[in-house]
Amino acid sequence: RCGITLLDTAPWYGHGTSEIVVGWALEDLLDVLKINRDDLCVNTKVGRYEADPKQQFDFSYEATISSTKRSLRRLRCGYIDVLQLHDAEFSPTLKVLLRETIPAMVECRSKGWCKSLGLTGYPLEVQYQIFQHSFDMYGSGIWDQSLTYGHFNLHDSSLVHRRVDSSCESFADFCHRKRMGLLAAAPLSMGLLTNYPPPDWHPANGKEVARACQQAAEICRQYDVDIATLALLFSFSHPILPCTILGMKNVDEVEK
Repeated sequence: RCGITLLDTAPWYGHGTSEIVVGWALEDLLDVLKINRDDLCVNTKVGRYEADPKQQFDFSYEATISSTKRSLRRLRCGYIDVLQLHDAEFSPTLKVLLRETIPAMVECRSKGWCKSLGLTGYPLEVQYQIFQHSFDMYGSGIWDQSLTYGHFNLHDSSLVHRRVDSSCESFADFCHRKRMGLLAAAPLSMGLLTNYPPPDWHPANGKEVARACQQAAEICRQYDVDIATLALLFSFSHPILPCTILGMKNVDEVEK
């Protein structure tokens, strides 16, 4: 009803509960409301799992295969549209990704468990390096999508303006040239661009950027403008970024 057709989840989100809840919703949408499965895009991830730091990451071949099977059972939607490698910058080595995680993901795609493969993470340079090494080893068609977060918002537009390599263009231009979809997440900068103080865990807490965002929110209020709405409109403004990922915690936020 609100025009939202993409659901982005992961085993890491709620340590399994997010996928389970999304699965319940999908079962209702598909079986009761008779929504066409092809009209929905369901993304989930591999690589990051448990709250226990010792078990939080596992980029092995076996874990990738078993996690994908588990996600399919939880999501109850037949197949995953995009299987994403979650926060690849935390892998112990690039070799693990190239020799274990990525081949397992390719196998999942070949078996029909997912339609496409994506890469997620924060450092743009790390994603760029992984893409380049993957293309060298497996060919340019191995990846279909990139998801980044925190790099296209009111205080950081590095996704479209910063060069990721001295000899190349911006990361957004790189993805466009390689014909990969690009998702820009966290348009509110994980809570910075709202009328509330950032959460305790936010890495910007106590830093100048957090204070600047609060000052910007106050200026917006003086003109009867909601800074979160302004931030969202900004995130939708660039033609090279076709999709913005936004977290919403209740029905009211969805309808707003």
